Amino acid sequence: MPENTSYPICNTIKRKLFNFIRALPALATLGFATPTLGATFYVAGFNSDNIQQYDSKTGYFLDTFASGSQLNEPEGLVFDSNGDLYVSNRGTDQILKYNGKTRAFLEVFASGGGLDQPDGLSFGSNGNLYVSSQLTDQVLEYDGRTGAFVKVFASGGGLDFPTGIVFGPDNNLYVSSFYSNNILWYDGETGNLLGTFASGGGLTGPTGLSFGSDGNLYVSSFLSDQVLEYDGKTGNLRVTFASGSQLDGPNFLNFDLDGNLYVGSVENNQVLVYDGMTGALLHTLALDNGLDAPTGIVFSHKSSSIPESSFVLGLCVFGILSVYGLCNKA
Repeated sequence: MPENTSYPICNTIKRKLFNFIRALPALATLGFATPTLGATFYVAGFNSDNIQQYDSKTGYFLDTFASGSQLNEPEGLVFDSNGDLYVSNRGTDQILKYNGKTRAFLEVFASGGGLDQPDGLSFGSNGNLYVSSQLTDQVLEYDGRTGAFVKVFASGGGLDFPTGIVFGPDNNLYVSSFYSNNILWYDGETGNLLGTFASGGGLTGPTGLSFGSDGNLYVSSFLSDQVLEYDGKTGNLRVTFASGSQLDGPNFLNFDLDGNLYVGSVENNQVLVYDGMTGALLHTLALDNGLDAPTGIVFSHKSSSIPESSFVLGLCVFGILSVYGLCNKA
């Protein structure tokens, strides 16, 4: 560059850079700053022996929460009040505990008491952990602090291969009975059988179940590829809430804070997201990053952020200052 043209060019660059710096606050409000994502949801991969983290708003893969030799056919997932994650490890007949922040494996939290093929998990109002034991047709209770076996909490009434379990708004325990095609109902304090709460409507091979904000019970019908909605007080069928070719082997399901329903579709390796009011399909999240056969789904309800945007902003500022310095030396 000829010497006599450097100063006008540098002066022009300085003016433009100065204007850009003045505009940075406005750019940040327009979304140039670090974006906030939705709640993180966790999915257990039954065939891949791992637990993956995804963003609920975008479906983006965030990280591998857990993998390794401890995991063998993970199914149910649940967080405790301290934010630690519990996993029903069907292949080893154990309940595993992980630190919810560091992702470190903490311990084999519970086993014994006849636990055989653990599946659904739920904490009761007393703080204890309840686990469905598929091959013994029971729900077992473990001390929520120590993991010590307490007792066989629920059995009988035709319970056959229990899968999903959940405590309802009435604090009673609802259990999916896979081979008898119904939902059984047990007293939440004593474990005494209250009866068959729900059946019919095409319910075939019930698995996951969850109460919605409307108080109704939503149940995955694994063998008929449906999600059925039952009145939360009477157990009467209200509607086939979700179905269609995308839903193939629905397993565990869970509601997010916006009231949308997430359903693990095992056979096509997807999580389907439905409007919690209408049942309309909102998103189909094709899970990649090494997850195979999604089973348990649970939310942390903590927002995530993407650090790359702030990093890019920092690079821009660094570049601006560098060019400015070079021009001052010209």
